Amino acid sequence: MERIPPFIVVGIDGEESSIAALRWAVPEAWAHRARVLAVHAYSEPVVGDATMMPPDTFAHAEEVQRCALEWRDTALAALPEYPEAEVEVQVRLGPAGPVLTEAACGALLLVVGSHGRHPLHRLVYGSVSHYCVGHAPCPVVAVPFHRARVDAVR
Repeated sequence: MERIPPFIVVGIDGEESSIAALRWAVPEAWAHRARVLAVHAYSEPVVGDATMMPPDTFAHAEEVQRCALEWRDTALAALPEYPEAEVEVQVRLGPAGPVLTEAACGALLLVVGSHGRHPLHRLVYGSVSHYCVGHAPCPVVAVPFHRARVDAVR
């Protein structure tokens, strides 16, 4: 029976908090000799453009994949001490919480960014990090993101 190498799942969505989560996960994966699986959950658009024609779902999926790869590359550019980091990117259709917890089956950790949004926003839209903490099959790390810290480093 082939043994699957250990892995850490990271949720990415292009927000700075998810970039911070990926930057946190890479050294953690290195310490555990694990690979990183960066997962982006997305929804298909219902209407394409002003013509109101259904969108080309294949072209949309390709664009989403391209964006996810750019987000990965942006995060890794800030980690030159880990040049050999293995970060696979997957794009999956569906709501972020369920997609990430499903991807985390068998993972060492699930890492998500924490936006620190207003409580009203969380009430209306929910919180992916809270969903993951309650449903993940593995430990969850919610990496806090604070713009003031990023601006101070620049």
